[in-house]
Amino acid sequence: MRFRGFKTKCIFTLSIYVLVWHAQVVRWLREEFNIPVKGQATWRLFIPVYDWVVWWRYLKLIRQTEASTFGAAEFSRGTKPLSVGRAFFWSGMWFAGGPYVNRHLNALDAFKRGQMAAAQFVPSPPPPAQLYGAGAALPPPPPPAAV
Repeated sequence: MRFRGFKTKCIFTLSIYVLVWHAQVVRWLREEFNIPVKGQATWRLFIPVYDWVVWWRYLKLIRQTEASTFGAAEFSRGTKPLSVGRAFFWSGMWFAGGPYVNRHLNALDAFKRGQMAAAQFVPSPPPPAQLYGAGAALPPPPPPAAV
C-alpha cells in the first residue's frame, strides 16, 4: 500500500493515534478504577458501523466512571459529567471530541491522584501537652509486664 498524498498520510496517522488512545484509556480505567470494560477491545473499532456502537459505549463508560468516582457532591458544585451525545457528535469530526473527552479524563486522573496522596498522608499523634492541656499532669506510665 503506497500513500501518496499528505492528507492520506495524516488520516492514516491520526487513525492510529485514535486506536492507541482508546486502548490506553480503556486499560487505565480497568487498572485504576476497577471498571469492567467488556466489549471495549480496540480491534472492534475496525468493524464498520459497529465501531460507532463501541465508541458510544466507550463514552458511556467514561461517564459512568465519573459518576461513580465523583459522586453527587462534585456535580452539585457545578461540575458537569461527560455529555455522551456531545462527545459522540464531536468525535465524528475526528479530533474535535478529543479535547472535550480528555478534559474529563484529566479530572478523573487528578481526583485519583488526590485520593492516593490523601491515603499516604498519616497525621502524627499530637504531643501530650496538647492532649492533656499545658498545665495538666500526664497519666502514669503503664506497669511493667509480668514475666
